[in-house]
Amino acid sequence: MRTPAPGGKRRREKRTFPTYSRDLERCHFELLLVNAKHVKMIRGRKTDVADAAWLAQLLECGLLRGTFIPPPEIPRPGT
Repeated sequence: MRTPAPGGKRRREKRTFPTYSRDLERCHFELLLVNAKHVKMIRGRKTDVADAAWLAQLLECGLLRGTFIPPPEIPRPGT
């Protein structure tokens, strides 16, 4: 998590979340599905913790966009 800090800097806080859907539903954050191919084209770090901080910074700067996920009412190909 990146939040404002004194002196115009950003404070980083590392948190761990369970990855089961029911556990994530209890947390209060916006989930954004990003195309991995698009993210890999952006230069950056390649470790899990560094990636998380780097992705948070990219999102904050508006450099990531969510992938379109059709609502259930739109039929998917092959169904």
